[in-house]
Amino acid sequence: MKNKLSNIDWINYGVLRVIDSNANVSILLSENFSYFNLMKTLNRLKNNALLRDYSGVLELTDHGKDELIKLERKLEMGNVSKLVIPDFKYIIDKIDIDDVYLP
Repeated sequence: MKNKLSNIDWINYGVLRVIDSNANVSILLSENFSYFNLMKTLNRLKNNALLRDYSGVLELTDHGKDELIKLERKLEMGNVSKLVIPDFKYIIDKIDIDDVYLP
């Protein structure tokens, strides 16, 4: 990601989206995002009252649902976000229209 803020936004969005859809958190793990990072992010989201933990089951608080909607708008996810959870291994930085991209 180009800056740290957008990286944190993507990580927060991914964790909140996975928990909201009750999906497996292992889809978030990649070479850049380890299990340790996932646990730190979960703890940070719990401390910020975006998540709550009832007997080992994570769920979004009302504030967490609002934050998820705000992040969807900020990251310009549109209606696709309701259907598909993005695979974070393939998210790349936005480039200028004049830049050359070689995969």
